[in-house]
Amino acid sequence: MSTAAFSANAALFGKQLHTTNNATDDSPISLEHFRSSLLALQAHQGSAVSREPPSETHAPIVGAAVLLRRDTPVGPIIRGPMRVLSPGDHPNVYTLKDLTTLATVTAHADSLYTFKGSYTDAELQRWAARLHNEYVVRGVDAHRCRQRNLQFHVLWHGYDDSEATWEPFTRDLDKLAALDDYLAEHPQLLKKMKSARKAL
Repeated sequence: MSTAAFSANAALFGKQLHTTNNATDDSPISLEHFRSSLLALQAHQGSAVSREPPSETHAPIVGAAVLLRRDTPVGPIIRGPMRVLSPGDHPNVYTLKDLTTLATVTAHADSLYTFKGSYTDAELQRWAARLHNEYVVRGVDAHRCRQRNLQFHVLWHGYDDSEATWEPFTRDLDKLAALDDYLAEHPQLLKKMKSARKAL
């Protein structure tokens, strides 16, 4: 279908906005008219958003546990679980805390999926770790030697202290900031660490 008989707004947006240009809805358009119409539309959208009242379709969700859907060029990505911290600066926009990465993000309510039921942050972190088969270290609180091999007692995000595990010293474990913190508190281990690193 030819758009020659439509104005810029009618052709692109299916509506006509009042502008300072005197062209009518079915008159041929000039580049200048197109530009002024586009600017008028942008101004109209901006004023509409700034005056928009909170939608009645979104119940208050501060404190709720949610998943966040983000559409990307390769398809939708689901992030979370997250905790809704507070309303954002615009209607239906919220500030969220990612319970896996601990990052703070903002998102519109339309992209959020609320968990049914009530869950603690620890329960949600445990669920996320098992879902993605990921375990995130939150600390190291002890060490021991077994058959001349150094092991560390590792605490995991989303898991209780009683669920901590003894892990053998490896190159991956040696990269952890949590292990650096533990060694700083136990300088007597440095000699053993030197031997353990040579054995890797």
